[in-house]
Amino acid sequence: MRPLAAGAVFCVLLVATSALAQTRSENRKARQHFAAAEKLYAMSKFDEALGAYEKAYAAAPLPAFLFNIGQCHHNLGHLETAIFSFEKYLSLAPEAENRVAVENLGG
Repeated sequence: MRPLAAGAVFCVLLVATSALAQTRSENRKARQHFAAAEKLYAMSKFDEALGAYEKAYAAAPLPAFLFNIGQCHHNLGHLETAIFSFEKYLSLAPEAENRVAVENLGG
């Protein structure tokens, strides 16, 4: 029985290690897309920045990316989509420090 238990623990550790490595890879991809998006946004290339923020969110679905996505949509005149992104952001980050400002963007 002991070898089976040890084997089971090894399998769990292997899966956990693989998941951690995947998370690191996703975080690296998210950071790369975010950095690209920030540069594009600063140059007022909102459509391109939007795509990069969406890729960052796909790699690591952090609520803050939804705020950035909403800002791009807002600047592109996609107001309904911007409001949707802002509302989703606030639902996932109800204690956001910029909550009042975000609520004012939607209204």
